[in-house]
Amino acid sequence: MDLFTCYVHSVAYLNLEWIANYVCFDVSKSLSSNR
Repeated sequence: MDLFTCYVHSVAYLNLEWIANYVCFDVSKSLSSNR
């Protein structure tokens, strides 16, 4: 159970990081195309 909880937390953290990176990349791409 403890290992499973640790796995879920690490996956959730990685997903949040990936989403944040994707959003930041998407925003910077939009700003570049607006120039």
